[in-house]
Amino acid sequence: MNFGEWNGRRLLPSRKASHEILELNLTIQEIIEALTNGFDCARSKRQKGRTEKCLRRGAKLVRVVVQEGEFVYADEKEEIYWIIHVSEETYKKERWK
Repeated sequence: MNFGEWNGRRLLPSRKASHEILELNLTIQEIIEALTNGFDCARSKRQKGRTEKCLRRGAKLVRVVVQEGEFVYADEKEEIYWIIHVSEETYKKERWK
């Protein structure tokens, strides 16, 4: 399954993230848009290689968290980004000043 690219690497969702994407009715274009045009919204310091971005969508805030990783085939490895979390929250203006 081709789930798109970001920063020159393929995006693949974890099992949990794929369920979250389906529940929220998000498309891969919306996820890539959040990663590309979103702002850094990490609540605390993140692990090396982990990126957390948010994008306003109406009165909601879409949060996408990706982790650098690799996908191992039988004879080779591919550097990818794992989508590890996707959520939609109510946008609170005073919090994002």
